[in-house]
Amino acid sequence: MTLGITKNFNFWSEQFWLPVNQTWEGVKTPIFTDFQYGIFASIVLSIMRIFLCNYVFTPLGLSNGLRYDHAKQVPYNPKFEEYYLTNKRPSSSDIKSLSKKLDMSEVKVSNWFRMKRNSAKFPIIVKFVESGWKFSFYYCIFCYGIYCLHREPFLYDTTYFFRDYPHHDISQCIFWYYTIELSYYVTEFMWIFVEVKRKDFAVMLSHHVFTVTLIVFSFLTNYFRIGSVIMLIHDASDFWLEAAKMFRYVGKFWSCMFCFTTFILVWIITRLYYFPVRIMSSIVFVAPEQIGYYPALNGFLIFLCGLQMLHIFWTIQIIRTAMKPFTTGQLSSDARSDSEMSELESEHPNGVHMNGNAKKF
Repeated sequence: MTLGITKNFNFWSEQFWLPVNQTWEGVKTPIFTDFQYGIFASIVLSIMRIFLCNYVFTPLGLSNGLRYDHAKQVPYNPKFEEYYLTNKRPSSSDIKSLSKKLDMSEVKVSNWFRMKRNSAKFPIIVKFVESGWKFSFYYCIFCYGIYCLHREPFLYDTTYFFRDYPHHDISQCIFWYYTIELSYYVTEFMWIFVEVKRKDFAVMLSHHVFTVTLIVFSFLTNYFRIGSVIMLIHDASDFWLEAAKMFRYVGKFWSCMFCFTTFILVWIITRLYYFPVRIMSSIVFVAPEQIGYYPALNGFLIFLCGLQMLHIFWTIQIIRTAMKPFTTGQLSSDARSDSEMSELESEHPNGVHMNGNAKKF
């Protein structure tokens, strides 16, 4: 029975991947072996990241007053360690209870938990360096995307997304645009486990899964017209956010506000208007008239809906961050992924440390 199912199973079934009455014959599509270039690009990007972090952004952070603070040694206490695993911020009543059980002063108990929390934090310069690398990549890849697409009619008219599909030829420029973007997010899968851990770690990981899946999916199915535009509009806002974070970390409040305000405007235009209203609607309304519905197109739309749900989640976080200057007089950093910033603000109001030696990455 299993053997019969295996024989009848065809991964590249034309009924699934192509519109009605279309076959793979005469269709030029990228193949899996094209991803070998992505391996090379991933290695190059990793080398560039290490070089820029160590020799460009670390010195830049130092010159702006940041430093690498060595965490103080936290005295080992098995009772505290066991409690810390379940509650990193004990209440005053919990502190009193622990104080009585261990015959220690409440101040010492409170200080131990504070030191333990601080030992797990990354210095601001580490965050500055990470944002520096991401700013560099997003800005450069956005410029490259503009260069690749500015003469393409589908950038300006979404009805070209599926016109004459699946007989679309991919240019060398767009091929490398895809390869570099895919390589970046693949390397992010590795770096995300050693970067500063954020509270929305799972959401960011989900975003990377959606992104890699959509890039590979659109690449192999000749959806590179709509796929390249999706990548472009996502890159359009990200470098503004990273620039805002960098200015925030070195205490440049007004520069941070300018970049963050620009980020919000670009985010609204690209993620909340253009992506759902122009791109997703072209799949729902335009594509059926041109090529009809078929399973692969429906699957692609489902993944885009998942991505838009992440956009809505982050929009809520961004609104909260945008309101902070009016409620607290301070701007926290990255609402999407740096929700620890409120703790840093309480310890370092200006976000700046005295100059010192920085650890290399």
